[in-house]
Amino acid sequence: MRHNSTLLVLLALLVGCADPNPEPLDLKPLIAHAESTYSDTALTYLRAVFDTLETHHVYGETYDWEELWLATLEVSEGATTTAQTHDAIRFAVADLNDPHAGFGIDPDSVSSVHADSSAAGGVVELLPMTSRMIAEEIAYVDVPRIGWPVGAIAHAYAQNLQDVIGRLSEQQPCGWIVDVRRNTGGNMWPMIAGAGPLLGEGEVGYFVDRYGDRLPWTYRDGTASVDTISTRAGSEPVRIANTPPVAVLTSSRTASAAEALVVAFRGRPDTRAFGRPTAGAATSPEYFEFGGGAWLSLSTHYFADRTGTVYRSAIEPDVYVEADMWDDHAAAESTAAGWLLETGPCR
Repeated sequence: MRHNSTLLVLLALLVGCADPNPEPLDLKPLIAHAESTYSDTALTYLRAVFDTLETHHVYGETYDWEELWLATLEVSEGATTTAQTHDAIRFAVADLNDPHAGFGIDPDSVSSVHADSSAAGGVVELLPMTSRMIAEEIAYVDVPRIGWPVGAIAHAYAQNLQDVIGRLSEQQPCGWIVDVRRNTGGNMWPMIAGAGPLLGEGEVGYFVDRYGDRLPWTYRDGTASVDTISTRAGSEPVRIANTPPVAVLTSSRTASAAEALVVAFRGRPDTRAFGRPTAGAATSPEYFEFGGGAWLSLSTHYFADRTGTVYRSAIEPDVYVEADMWDDHAAAESTAAGWLLETGPCR
């Protein structure tokens, strides 16, 4: 944590000079003093937001919440209104160093995430999905980001990806390359539903909370789901016989939902990742609303693959490709193709 508490520093120095092995500092008197400068309204509001962080954040039991609470109080010391506590809340959120954490005042921000964003006028615009055959034996598909739409746009993305996989599968490739090097995230469920024919049926990953409880991600019959969330790729999902080998290409730009797709391929038979470590945003955010249009987002779950391995930071590739920048296709792609051509189905 990066706290800049002058009082804490001075006290620590004084205690340190007197004793080379000082007792842990009792922060309760300092906290009580800082709290006494707030109005009841401001303190109740700040405490409610902070309690949400402390109770739900995935870092949970490894964080020094008492020290962060004192430092947070000092940022907006003397606040009398809820608005005057916003800087303190932003400080606490920033201190977590969580790529999915944020705080803002915008009543449309959270509702837009959960809205049924069906395309207006029936027109669905999606990023193009580059696909091709390599050496007439290996199928290549680039999986782009999608942002956070649900409804028609999410379903269209999933169907589009499955259609691409279906067309390539007609050419009977012996192996597949799935490229997520330029995918910075968004909504993971259309990606998993779209890639489902390659992932295979059943549980393909998990959300894992701070207590180790797991929620399984599943792909079945064209639908990707977790708990009450689901995305379906059309009425007739693509099906691929057997389990072809898959090479996944990653980069430092591969983030968030794209990292979830990488995790979903982990533990799958005959699968390897090539390229560079991912961005390290492999967590699932949750959104909380407060009065006056205030919203708070924070990571509440880590990702885990189908074998149960939990990912708490950047996902390392199986084969690191030194020369491969995120926008340079040649090195990782050729390395992945070389591995695929050495696997059983391609020999």
